[in-house]
Amino acid sequence: MNSERVPIGELVRHETDGAAIVVAGRLVQLSPATLSLEDQSDRRTFGFPNQNPNLARVRLGDVVEAKVNFSHKSWRVEQMKVLAPCQLADRPFKQWMQRWMRHGDQIRKNLVLRDRLVRAVRKFFQEEGFIETATPTLVPCPGMEPHLVGFKTVWTGPDGAWRRPFYLPTSPEFHLKKMLALGYERIFEIARTFRDNEYSAHHQPEFTMLEWYRAYAGYERIMEDVERLVAFAAKEVLGQTTLPYRAHQVRLDPPWKRISVRELFVESFGIDLAEVVKPGDLARLAQARGYSYIRSDESFDDVFFKLFLTEVELKLGWDQPVILYDYPIEMAALARRKSSAPRFAERFEVYLCGVELANAFGELTNAGEQARRFQQFAEEARKTRGFAYEPDEEFLDALRFGIPPSAGIALGLDRLAMLLANETALDAVLAFPHVTLVEEELGD
Repeated sequence: MNSERVPIGELVRHETDGAAIVVAGRLVQLSPATLSLEDQSDRRTFGFPNQNPNLARVRLGDVVEAKVNFSHKSWRVEQMKVLAPCQLADRPFKQWMQRWMRHGDQIRKNLVLRDRLVRAVRKFFQEEGFIETATPTLVPCPGMEPHLVGFKTVWTGPDGAWRRPFYLPTSPEFHLKKMLALGYERIFEIARTFRDNEYSAHHQPEFTMLEWYRAYAGYERIMEDVERLVAFAAKEVLGQTTLPYRAHQVRLDPPWKRISVRELFVESFGIDLAEVVKPGDLARLAQARGYSYIRSDESFDDVFFKLFLTEVELKLGWDQPVILYDYPIEMAALARRKSSAPRFAERFEVYLCGVELANAFGELTNAGEQARRFQQFAEEARKTRGFAYEPDEEFLDALRFGIPPSAGIALGLDRLAMLLANETALDAVLAFPHVTLVEEELGD
């Protein structure tokens, strides 16, 4: 069989009587009269006269090459040879065949979609004049926000000459801002990031983060960027800017709905966050409005997230994406205070089909204020989880060196792929999702 292999998905183009084609793929079904082969492009069933002495002995799971002929409206196998025999048996064989079939049924299509999404992202930023960067995956500080936990590792020198602790980054944020200090004005990165203590349908311990930054720009410009990027990516990937997701048709064309956090809390809870200024105020007001799951001793952040995640988040972004902007200063993270409304910070998040898609800041560039917040984060972390990270001093030095007024955003690329693929969990758009030991056993 010296002919060039034709993808199984392209056989339809060769369906004329007498056509002889060479295909290759994994044997996923076998009977006395038929066999099914699958390659990256498709799965197809062929007539299989197993009494033919020219046909090799095969078993399920083998990777085979076959010469097939088209006659009387069907393809039949004429010759076949095994290219890679499947040597697994029993439980390992069952596991790998289940994995293969799952990929063939949907995952492989989703991974092709994901590849098109990544290509679209790069195309968008190249056309915008951005530089793609690559920041370290071994960092001195994984992130300072109290709810983020990093993975720790150690760099060992030759012959054990040194041992230097490092972490895997929860975000490339610190190093991208160091690049702003070094004169890079439009930068983006598609980065692998890592977070411990997180796992759900929308969380994995490692994931792909898209971050981009603009120097000499405000967070309003980043709002425009994310609107145009998502619409552009959908057009490139789906051929349209309407997202079919579950039973909804979501319009992705800009402009998107924008609502302040203050407006949202007034509409949803009758609480004006501008008037919540003392510790315990938010918990007291929530309890007074009947939210009995709120405790009076809970922090502002805890009460905010309980209310938001329970009552609001899943309702956002079902007709078009929502930009939720100007968070209370208690939740500023690395965002600067809003000069016209000091009770709030220049921070926004994007919600699409009830999923948090992106988190953005008008960047805090004041080194003294950033150091103070890091100290506050560390104190909160010691109270809640018993330890805190030492801040990245080089990042603070970058702020002291001087960063121009800037804005930036982190967007979950896996989540965007999940939504574009009309899936409800990240594992549907990942080749090798992490699973718990219990899930691993159930998968057997």
